[in-house]
Amino acid sequence: MELPVARENGVTFERDSALLDAKWMIDERGMAIIYYARSESNVQRDKYNSLKRKTDVTGITVYAYPVTFNPIDDQLRKAGLKEEVDVLIYTAMKDWSLNDIIPIDDIDHTRDSIVLMGKSYIIKEVGFANHFSDTFLNVTFGLALR
Repeated sequence: MELPVARENGVTFERDSALLDAKWMIDERGMAIIYYARSESNVQRDKYNSLKRKTDVTGITVYAYPVTFNPIDDQLRKAGLKEEVDVLIYTAMKDWSLNDIIPIDDIDHTRDSIVLMGKSYIIKEVGFANHFSDTFLNVTFGLALR
């Protein structure tokens, strides 16, 4: 006996609606953050391969909700994170796709940073929360104060 499954139309529509709902909730209740993507192309090096000059990077403003300072282990696990961090934030997956960023591939823990409430944080860990069909509704970040 086969069950009627509308994977291509029904679930795809529900997934897209859920992604928009998650973005709406975060945009309405969240706190603005600025994400700075930095790469080796933003750096000039001298003949000894030392840092000579950094070029300015334009940040991307998105919203985060909830923002948790000094999260406990249970909060980190729920967000898909393991490391001890200063701040835990949830962002909408839709924000990243609208900016042509694939979080699992494009976010660099060693170079990228996030500005929250005027303070710069390094990205210690990236996680995903709220699984829906073939994606996640939220990208979570574990941040450490610079």
